[in-house]
Amino acid sequence: LDDLVHRLRNEWRALGKLEHRNIVSVTDAGITTTGLPYFVMERLQGETLAVRLRRERRIPVKDAITVAADILEGLSAAHRIGIVHRDVKPPNIFLVKNRPAKLLDFGIAKVLDPKASQITGRGIAIGTPRYMAPEQATGGAVDARTDLYSVGLILFEMIAGAGPFDGARDPNEVFLAHIGKTAPPLTSVAPLAPAALDSWVARLL
Repeated sequence: LDDLVHRLRNEWRALGKLEHRNIVSVTDAGITTTGLPYFVMERLQGETLAVRLRRERRIPVKDAITVAADILEGLSAAHRIGIVHRDVKPPNIFLVKNRPAKLLDFGIAKVLDPKASQITGRGIAIGTPRYMAPEQATGGAVDARTDLYSVGLILFEMIAGAGPFDGARDPNEVFLAHIGKTAPPLTSVAPLAPAALDSWVARLL
């Protein structure tokens, strides 16, 4: 329960500072009479990217780039005020009908110390292994580039139908892949993707 309260407070504070078309909006927040924090979010019609990927496996390149661009726009707004999401993954990306994609769940977001270039605190890996940047896997300090790495993994998966390290057998092997392996070029597993995407995805990764 204490962890839930902490996460809710953290997300409330993070989202309270963010107003952007690509980030879910918080319309109200408060604390119940029993001391539990709550917030009211905008109602969204559509589905998460995870649901769409389970149904279709791959997404057309144009749509995938649009989703990635929407999420990068939302992350840019968060990064500008010193918030790093740290858990960018398909279940936290909502595809709104006839509207831009929106980023959800800032429950484990970190706020950068304005007097420091990176978030303090080492030794604990926080996030989802399949979408975790190398510095997260080693429990190192994270910054905005951590979120960009996750976007690179998601863009790769949307177009290729699988992540670059999906051959890993267990979470430990996933960690090691993120830390020590180079992702294959996108076009090596998705030949119909534009060649120009290879360098862009590689740069994100």
